[in-house]
Amino acid sequence: QAGLTVPPIPVEVKSLMFCQDENRWAVQVHLSGKAMDFGDRLTISCSQIRLIGTAKGVSEAPVEFPDAWATSQGHFEFDDITNFITSVPGQQQADVTIEFPATSVKSNARFIQIKGTRFKLPPVQQSCDFGVGESSGVDVANLDDSQAREISNDDIRITNRLPVQMSKNQLPSGLTEQGGFLVEGSAEVDKSNNGMISRQLKVEGISEPAGTRVIQVNVSRHSTADIFSRIRQAVPENAQIQLVDNAGNTYLPVGYVYENSNKIMIDLRPGTYIRTYDDLPTPPSAGNQTLNLVFRVTEGVTIVALKVGDKVAGTCNVEVTAKKK
Repeated sequence: QAGLTVPPIPVEVKSLMFCQDENRWAVQVHLSGKAMDFGDRLTISCSQIRLIGTAKGVSEAPVEFPDAWATSQGHFEFDDITNFITSVPGQQQADVTIEFPATSVKSNARFIQIKGTRFKLPPVQQSCDFGVGESSGVDVANLDDSQAREISNDDIRITNRLPVQMSKNQLPSGLTEQGGFLVEGSAEVDKSNNGMISRQLKVEGISEPAGTRVIQVNVSRHSTADIFSRIRQAVPENAQIQLVDNAGNTYLPVGYVYENSNKIMIDLRPGTYIRTYDDLPTPPSAGNQTLNLVFRVTEGVTIVALKVGDKVAGTCNVEVTAKKK
C-alpha cells in the first residue's frame, strides 16, 4: 500500500529540462525521510504525479502525466499498471528523474505535483541528457576518519534480536508488532521478562522489510563506537547520526534499545527516525548502561563508517549479507 501524501519538506525539485528534439520534459527530484511511505520505502504510481502548465484566460491549466522515470538503478517506463517508482530498500533518500511527453503542456511548465502536493519548478534548461543528476550521498573517499576508532565486531552487529523476551499477548501498549516482529512504538520493559514463551506467541525481534537488514550499533560511552565522549563536544546539537556504506549512501537510525541493570527501553520510529542527540537518552558517565542504535540497511552493501555531523565516530567494514531463507 502506498502512502497518501508526500510532506513538502523532504522533496527538493533540482531541475527542469526540455528536449526539443524529442518534445519531452524531465524533472529531477530528490526525496528523503518522510517522503518514504510509512518511513520504509518510496512508492509512487503514474497517477500520483503530474506536470502542470500555465493557464490561459479562464481555461484550466494543462496537465501532463509521466510516461517514464530514471534512477541510479536504470531507466523505466510506466507501461503497466503495476509499475511504480520505488527506492532502494533501506535507503532514506532517492534521486529520481521523471519524464513527461510535451503533448498538453507544450511550454511554460510551472509545477510538478506529487501525491497531492505541488512544487514550483525552477527555470527550464534546454537539454536532452536527462540522466539522474549528481548523487546526494557522502563522498566516502574524502571522509576525515583520522581521529576515528575502528568499531569492534562486538559493537556493530547484524541482528534484529532483542535482549529480552516478549509475548504477543503481553506486549506493552506502546509497541506494535506484525508477524511476531516489532514495527514501531516505544515502551519500557522489565529485564525479568524472561519466562518460557511458546514459539507461536514469541516476539522474535525487530521487523526487517524485504531487501533490508537490521544493524545494531553500541554507541555507549564504553564502546568503540562511543558518540557521547569526544565526538559530542566537537559537533553541533543538531548534527545527524548516520551509518555510511561503501557507495556513500547514509542511513539514519530507526530507533534504539537502551538497557540498564533493571529495565530495557525500546523506541522504534521508522517514520520519523532518530536524527540528533535530542532524540536519544544520555548514558551517564559511570555504570553499565548500554545504548544500541537500530538501523535498517540495504542488503548487499558494506558499511564503512558511523558519523555524527561531519565527524567520523568510527570506521568498520561490515558486509550486509542477505537473510538466510
